[in-house]
Amino acid sequence: MSRLDRKAWEIAALEMLGEVGLSGLGVVPLARRLGVSKGSFYWHFESLDDLLEAMLARWERVFTDLKYGSLEKVMDPATRLRPLFGDVAGPDPAVRVFLALLEARNHELVRPVFRRAVSKRLRFLQRTFEEMGASEEAARDQAILLTTAYVGFAQLSDLELPGMKSKRARADFVHRLFEETVTTLPTR
Repeated sequence: MSRLDRKAWEIAALEMLGEVGLSGLGVVPLARRLGVSKGSFYWHFESLDDLLEAMLARWERVFTDLKYGSLEKVMDPATRLRPLFGDVAGPDPAVRVFLALLEARNHELVRPVFRRAVSKRLRFLQRTFEEMGASEEAARDQAILLTTAYVGFAQLSDLELPGMKSKRARADFVHRLFEETVTTLPTR
């Protein structure tokens, strides 16, 4: 059996988290998934909590900091927002990880990371809406509104909502929601 690096374990743990939630995450199932012995795990991590901390740091860095950092470079604020909402229309693994962390948000290791990530998302959205001409208060409210719509839609996406059986129908709905939110943005 081969030995993997920390990154491979962190990525596999994120994938598994999105599939089975935090309670389904374990050393043996991860080792089985990766085709290695659990000794490989203990070569890199002291405990499952050690892996969880590393996995959460990776999630925050990649799916929050790097994502928003790259979007900040997009000059047009409306264009900057679109990629943040298109992923919720389909079975995006990143959305499943987000939902698993949402469900586990009261876990002592998850709570601070999840709160920080949501706060960063809200600040990013608020700044973007302010650039589009909204007052600070309206931009804050719009950021919260759009985030709660995103979370709610993601949570219900596995149900067969009326008129949304296909990925295309879900994508069209998310696009309409996004367009209505951006075009009805209260300005200063």
